[in-house]
Amino acid sequence: MRNAVLFHGTTANPVARFYRDYERAILGTLSIGGFFVLWEAAARVGAVSTYFLGSPSGVIGAAVSEVQLPRFWRDAGFAVGALLAGLIADRLGMPAAIWTVAALTGASGFVVLIRMYETHPRQQRGAP
Repeated sequence: MRNAVLFHGTTANPVARFYRDYERAILGTLSIGGFFVLWEAAARVGAVSTYFLGSPSGVIGAAVSEVQLPRFWRDAGFAVGALLAGLIADRLGMPAAIWTVAALTGASGFVVLIRMYETHPRQQRGAP
């Protein structure tokens, strides 16, 4: 009868032992998954207006199309740079933040100088 104990106590059942060891993670994952399933169902049935609150599949589709645009990565770089400058200014002071931004800007210019090439060659003088 020792194996009859399913979720509590000592048991030789590996499934029960796995559930007992990871119960919080399993229940948390199922809760979040259930929330998204209910949200999608409510959006498809019409219980939730997709004009104000889109379905999860629509939100994921929009996110995928957004990260494919260069504008997203440019703006994300601005945000990360601002956070980095703020953290450095908070920890080391404003002069250190300014010098860090200057060094990173110079390093990026140097990378462009080394790695990129001209795509529009210059025209000769007098040529049409």
